[in-house]
Formats: sequence, C-alpha cells, structure tokens
Amino acid sequence: MTESGAVEEFLAYLRLECHLAATTVEAYRQDLEALIAFCHAEARDPGDPRAGADFMVQEAARAASATVARRRAALNRWYRFLQARGQALEDWELPKVAL
Repeated sequence: MTESGAVEEFLAYLRLECHLAATTVEAYRQDLEALIAFCHAEARDPGDPRAGADFMVQEAARAASATVARRRAALNRWYRFLQARGQALEDWELPKVAL
C-alpha cells in the first residue's frame, strides 16, 4: 500500500469505525502530513514509531501544547492502526513530552 493510501485508509477507519468528528479527522490528517513532511526531510519512514518519537520531540519544542497533545494522540492511533495491520513495529511507545 502506498503512503497516501495508508493515510486515506487510516482516515476512513477514524471516520467509520471510531466515529470521530470530521474536524478531528481533518486535524489528524494535518498531523500525519506534518509527520510525513518531517520524515521525508529526514529520509525516515513515517511507519516507524521511532521517527514519530523524534517528530514529537521536535514538535514539543516549537508547537503549542494543545497541538502537541493532539499530535501525540493522532500518532498513537496511527501506529496502533499500522501495528494491527502488521505494518509497524510490535513494541513502541511515543515519548511523553513536556507540555
């Protein structure tokens, strides 16, 4: 599955199975786009939770605390989604960052 295909499948999952509000799904889309941009700039895989952890450290240093908290929630769901489909590492946990 392509990167964009995985993101679209994830967003559909959030809408249809998790019943998240459209505004939340759109915010999560933006969060994943930011992660993907970070990973492309760093030549990293956005499906690797270690890249997500490094992204979150960067975000904690520059983004508002509410944004950081939402991005952490989005990435946790993203990696759980990938893990459930056998596409992410089995053992992972995003670091808690100071808000």
